[in-house]
Amino acid sequence: MSRGLVFGGLLLVLAGCSAREYAYPGATAREVRRLCPSVLQRKATSFVVVDGRVFPFHETRRGPVIPEVTTPLENALYACRSFLPQSVDCSPGKRVNPDGTPCEFQHPYATQ
Repeated sequence: MSRGLVFGGLLLVLAGCSAREYAYPGATAREVRRLCPSVLQRKATSFVVVDGRVFPFHETRRGPVIPEVTTPLENALYACRSFLPQSVDCSPGKRVNPDGTPCEFQHPYATQ
């Protein structure tokens, strides 16, 4: 009986396991990760790409171009920091952020 139980358990474990999939970062994420050390070295946490040139972005102004760096990224603003959930609007049904601070914006159909 114990041999059958072990075999059944093994069969159950093997049947429940499936191939794991990993979502590798896309080309844009890899390019941003490549550029961030150059941007962070200039004491900025984000950067602007204009026609393949990279400009560090300091809160309210754009810094000088980083001459030794070019990129195929589209013209846009990119961030070199981790995601901060407290800066995001609350989802429906929530009134406080994960850190306990009240939401700056509540959806019109948010509940208590």
